[in-house]
Amino acid sequence: GDPGSSRFYLSLEDDLLRIFGSEKIIGWMEKMGLEDNEPIEHRWITRSIENAQKKVEGHNYNARKNLLEYDDVMNLQRKAVYEMRRKALMGEEIKEMVQQAILHLVDDVMDECAPEGTHPENWDVETLRKRLQSIFDIEWEEDDDEIRDHAYEELRQRILDEATSRYEAKEAEVGSETMRQVERMLLLQFTDQYWKDHLLAMDRLRTGIGLRGYGQRNPLLEYKKEGTSMFLLMNSLRDEAVVSRLMRLDLGEQGISPQAGKATARRLAAMTPGSGGAGPQVGLGGGPGRPAAPGQPVMSREAMMEAVRAAQAQQAAAQAAAAAQQAAQQAPALPAKGWEARQWGLERGLRRNDPCPCGSGLKFKKCCYKAEPPEGSEAPEDAAPAGRADADTAGAPMTAAGGAVDAHAPAPAPSAGTPAGTDDAGGDEDKPQGGQPAPA
Repeated sequence: GDPGSSRFYLSLEDDLLRIFGSEKIIGWMEKMGLEDNEPIEHRWITRSIENAQKKVEGHNYNARKNLLEYDDVMNLQRKAVYEMRRKALMGEEIKEMVQQAILHLVDDVMDECAPEGTHPENWDVETLRKRLQSIFDIEWEEDDDEIRDHAYEELRQRILDEATSRYEAKEAEVGSETMRQVERMLLLQFTDQYWKDHLLAMDRLRTGIGLRGYGQRNPLLEYKKEGTSMFLLMNSLRDEAVVSRLMRLDLGEQGISPQAGKATARRLAAMTPGSGGAGPQVGLGGGPGRPAAPGQPVMSREAMMEAVRAAQAQQAAAQAAAAAQQAAQQAPALPAKGWEARQWGLERGLRRNDPCPCGSGLKFKKCCYKAEPPEGSEAPEDAAPAGRADADTAGAPMTAAGGAVDAHAPAPAPSAGTPAGTDDAGGDEDKPQGGQPAPA
């Protein structure tokens, strides 16, 4: 607080001046012959230090801005998770959240086993049966052909109706208040478990995402894309865990206490849902089971990352197969090699140097242009084989139009727009199809 002023000293070996252009200052000192410990005071020095400070501040600002853009991805996901947890804690719209989870799971199962736009013969009915039994505890007695007789919307609506019916039947069995309490416990328990795994997986992704720049890809965009895919996968896994346990809920005779705490919530989450009819269904009334240890993650981060990569690869393969199928349907059928390809090309006005329509890769004149008609059929007069015309005019001079002329006849006058003496660059490209010479 005392009146006065402060004086700061900078060395030319400091990082600030060493990195941001002290070469001019060092060269100036050497010319002036100044000693090492002698202070330098000049407006050039002051301006150079100010420019270096601006560069450092700009570099730090860009680093903070880039870090903030990465944090925004996690911030949006954090807001969505915290909003869902707040509603579950306050008991708001719990039933609506479970019904929305059932709807999302039905869409996920349909996208996995019977994608929209795919022919029913290509549906994975076996996987569809396993998924329905694992998530909704639904078993169908029909064979695969009867299931494939459904349209896409009919099959989706049937799964949704049966899943909703089982959910409402389970609610009527245990009571609305008990059902809401169990849903609240399961939502909070699985949200916390999967969210912790997701945070760790996102931190691992953030550590190595910068290497994508070597592949000429924007690391920030790649982080947003993969982070969003991992977040959607986390929500899907949480919904599957909650719904599968609700569909198999068995509270036993004693039911559940209104003052149930975290131990009861862990016990609910530790219930082992049946898979394919194998394994016991565990309830709170006692019975065999495999309860998970407290704090044990439901799914490891390596498995979550592998599931994300598998889903992306499956989606890319499905898109490539759909594109190939569409291209095959739109591509016209090629004619058979030989006379059929010749007639097909002549009808469409193909030139001799065009690719052959049979698909051999050769030029038309080198492949099917000289094909002979099959036995028992007569060739049209205007489509005689080119070999006949070639034989009749062998050794005779050719006009630019491809016709033979008499060697003793006077040379024809050049046509309009064609300089005299110009040769046909395309060879016999426009040679007429019949045996008659073309008029000059």
